[in-house]
Amino acid sequence: MSKEHSLTNWVRSRLSSVAERHCEPLSPVDTLWAVVVAAVTLIVFGPFSTIGVDAYHDGFMFKPSLDVAFGQRLFLETESMYGAFTIYLHALAIRLLGPNVWALKIDTLLSYALYSGFIYWAWRSILPRSTALLAMVVWWLLPPFYYKFEGYGGHFFPWTSVHSLALQAVGLCLFLKAINEDKTQLWFWTGVIGQCVVWSRQPVGLVFFGAQTFTLLAMARHERSYKKVVQFFAGHAAFLSLFLAIHFAIGSFRQVFEQSFTQLIPWYKNYSPGNSFGAANIIRKIFSPHSFGWRAMGALFLAVLLPASFQSKKISSIALISMMALGLASLLSEGLAGRVHTEFQLSFQYGSRIAVLAIGVSLSIGLLLFSSKRLASLVVIFLSAIGALHQVVPWDDCHHIFWAISLSIGPFLWMVITLSRNRAITNTALLLICLTVSLITLQKAIPRLQGFDEKGGERLVKLSYPSNLSGIWVATSEAERWNRFAHTIEWGKTHGGTDRAVLIGIHALFLTTSPNLSNPGGHWAYRTYTDESHWLSSVEDTLRSRSALVLVDTNDPTPFVKERLGPEFGFSLVETIPEWHLEIYSPVPRS
Repeated sequence: MSKEHSLTNWVRSRLSSVAERHCEPLSPVDTLWAVVVAAVTLIVFGPFSTIGVDAYHDGFMFKPSLDVAFGQRLFLETESMYGAFTIYLHALAIRLLGPNVWALKIDTLLSYALYSGFIYWAWRSILPRSTALLAMVVWWLLPPFYYKFEGYGGHFFPWTSVHSLALQAVGLCLFLKAINEDKTQLWFWTGVIGQCVVWSRQPVGLVFFGAQTFTLLAMARHERSYKKVVQFFAGHAAFLSLFLAIHFAIGSFRQVFEQSFTQLIPWYKNYSPGNSFGAANIIRKIFSPHSFGWRAMGALFLAVLLPASFQSKKISSIALISMMALGLASLLSEGLAGRVHTEFQLSFQYGSRIAVLAIGVSLSIGLLLFSSKRLASLVVIFLSAIGALHQVVPWDDCHHIFWAISLSIGPFLWMVITLSRNRAITNTALLLICLTVSLITLQKAIPRLQGFDEKGGERLVKLSYPSNLSGIWVATSEAERWNRFAHTIEWGKTHGGTDRAVLIGIHALFLTTSPNLSNPGGHWAYRTYTDESHWLSSVEDTLRSRSALVLVDTNDPTPFVKERLGPEFGFSLVETIPEWHLEIYSPVPRS
């Protein structure tokens, strides 16, 4: 036998061994567990879903969704930079539940539950049941909305990333089912869901499409049949054709591409350090460490991997206790005020970044050389996780980290137990770490569940006014600010003779008080869009005609606005909310 043939057989046997590791047949019990996992997500996330509101993030989603729900044409009469499919789903929620931010929060909560149920099923195809459930426990501990800390912690954002996570999980399950059952029609629906991911959040959908396409083409190469590939692309083409046909019919065909693709790069550049948006900056964002993340990461890796590497249970137990003590000491040394949770999140972030990338690339090369359904299942799961890591660009705050690593937890734990010589001890170590972090997280979350804004110590109150925020819980001082704002808008409509407003700022939620305020030219002041000159002209016309209230973010760089809002131009300052950097001008003085 030649050396080349021997090497080929050895590589093939190693790949087969790796692919078949932890391989257990799925059963109806796993479907039941998936339902249980989704229900637990609703129970755990539910109490936090209506606590807090953010004028920028919630407004970015709520404003166009509200417009679409009440008949305006997306991309033409209202704007959305990415996530058109998300906007339509949110608009449907508004039609069903009412014109309230609460509708978007419920929609987001259901999306998280959908994601958890389907991703458990997907991970279960490569993990033992106990480890797949442990992966869900890790995911339940990672969200940043349990309490307030650095990086926008404390808010339950109805962001496009959540719908894209849910749709990716559904798409993964369809892909895995199509691999294992070999039903051609399943590839068509896999393509349809894949295109839904593209239009739920374009960057996520494009890398997810790449992961699925690579895996499918590698399989087709070995099978010497491209029927599955044709069906997959037909599914993508069917949804894309329907989507574009609808927007062609309503007259916004050109704007779809302008707002969804042409404007994305300038937007990312505007919010990237140094206004740079290139491969080097993306790589730096994905792999750059936080100053306090590496110490805890090292301790957690040791706590999981070192004890598992010993054959002797006695030595493993001693090592486990030692490494757990080291890891906890490292975590606690940063203090309990949000650091433990942040360290835990960052530890899995960095672990998944390096490990999932290295293993995923290796398995992908293996799939190009050898055909295997099990190997293909691993590759599509790993590549999808790798693709999702780009969500830390342009921001790597705690929310973007959570969305970026959600798909990586299962593959990461697959790597851990594959390297482990004692799976039981490895799972025990992870479970103990999760238990410790959960107790500390619960300690921080309890005040919020008891009705306190734990960062400032204020009582949380349930808003009933303005009506678009009815049912949302906020701190007492914030409720007072929203009350002042809403009364000012009502005064402007009654005494100012206008139900229009122009926003010079990025907090679009200010334009959604009941009834929904119109806004000439869109609601973005930091104009990176292609129609900036049109927007500025529209604002000038509005100021000249004195036909609208003017909401000004005092931090906004638009230079001409303040110069044209003085009494000599017929405007008067009627309200100031310094905490929001907001000034409200009216063409009619307020008595």
